[in-house]
Amino acid sequence: MAFSHNFDVKHSRRPFTFSEVAMVRSLDIANLFRSFGGDPQRYHEFEAPEPVPHEALLPAAAQPQPAPSAQVEAVVTVAEAAAQAEPDALPPLSRQLAQLHSSRQANQAVAALDQALSRTLPRLTGPVLALMSARGGTGKTVIAAGLAQALSRSGQPVLLVELDSQNVLSSLLLQEASSTTGSVRAPLSVCLAVDERLRLVPFGAPDELDLQALEQALATDTQWLTRRLQALDVPADTLVILDCPTGSTPLSRQALALATRILGVTTADATGYASLPRLERQWQRCSGQVTPLHLLNRVDPARPLSQDIAAIVAQSWGERLLGVLPESPDLEQALALGQGLASVQDAWARGLAELGEALLDDLRSPVQHAARA
Repeated sequence: MAFSHNFDVKHSRRPFTFSEVAMVRSLDIANLFRSFGGDPQRYHEFEAPEPVPHEALLPAAAQPQPAPSAQVEAVVTVAEAAAQAEPDALPPLSRQLAQLHSSRQANQAVAALDQALSRTLPRLTGPVLALMSARGGTGKTVIAAGLAQALSRSGQPVLLVELDSQNVLSSLLLQEASSTTGSVRAPLSVCLAVDERLRLVPFGAPDELDLQALEQALATDTQWLTRRLQALDVPADTLVILDCPTGSTPLSRQALALATRILGVTTADATGYASLPRLERQWQRCSGQVTPLHLLNRVDPARPLSQDIAAIVAQSWGERLLGVLPESPDLEQALALGQGLASVQDAWARGLAELGEALLDDLRSPVQHAARA
């Protein structure tokens, strides 16, 4: 019967109205439900939504979006990182900007100083003593500090220049000076007063970039150290003492070329004796017409080997052996306790004072200079 209604709807000559078609359709569905034992009241029709064009689903400039799981994972990761971060992990921006500004000003100051040093300045007119050693542990830097203090107390103006980045001289003498070198970045850029007649030029505390810039400057400018000292306007009566770095370095070679007298320090033991030929080779390459002198340090009267080495060196070098300094327990104790070299009053201190007087006589005598050279 349901099919007959469908036939009538499809083949009738008079067009059915919409309500008639809907009624016939409802009767067909009701009869169909009753044929199978169903309840026609539970039947509901659902209208499918109209299809939307595919182009309308995408925005004009569609961008790929991460999967929901990836978004959740990213949110969790950021949250965990924020929870684990320390409150002061990042310094304040104002502090960072201030440090950057200070660093830029320091670099500009160093560049201005280098530019000023590149101009023609008067040459050094006073004597220059360079202290050298072929190996570490000879006591060279302690001798430089003690010698400078001894000469200063005797009335001789001294400018002590530290050419070693370890800043041992500063630690020995700056306890009596007016400031420290921790904030001095540019090498050899300040001059500090240790006492009335003694001034110290510390090496400074440059960082790695500053040291690299110094190496490049020394490699291209063979007069770099000379201009640094010229900028200090050293008086003619001032003795300049250069505490050179150990071994052969660009800075030590410039110091040797600048020196009017060179003093090599070694110890009276087998290691020190073995280093003497290496020290001589360094001098031959760098010292020009200046004849170096030798100084034996830590000669122990209680050790026959130390005495024998001192005798051999004296016989080998003759007048080129300027002197010997004995072992000094008082010196070791003063250094260990941080008391300074002024507290040492033993045979080592007296020998150092005599050594200073001998050096002054040697530096002030052009005739003796020419004879030894």
